[in-house]
Amino acid sequence: MTHDEYLENLATFTDSDADVRTVLSHAGSCAVCRSDRRRVERRLASIDGPRRTRAERLARAAAAAAAVVVLVLSFSRGAGNLSAPPARRTLVVGDASGVVAYTPSAVLIGTSARPAAGQENSR
Repeated sequence: MTHDEYLENLATFTDSDADVRTVLSHAGSCAVCRSDRRRVERRLASIDGPRRTRAERLARAAAAAAAVVVLVLSFSRGAGNLSAPPARRTLVVGDASGVVAYTPSAVLIGTSARPAAGQENSR
């Protein structure tokens, strides 16, 4: 049976033993069907993703565990204490005309450049 004859009869096949034997016989002997099967198996394998070795899985688990340990230790030593408000060192007050910054060592005043009378800023 040629591949074209097989395709023509494919719609009429049933689950009978004779039809099953015909389909399996053709699929095993037809180069086109074998090629299609290999292509489909490769695509299915690519969907599953690459198989990881036991060493790769162990390395990934060890890296994740190390990250969790670092995170836990950083919070236990006070680095993650978010309940205390940050120390206020600078207070900035201002609007479009100028800014005043109060720092522990000085008071800084900044003014905006105003256009001369009759000139407007345009973009």
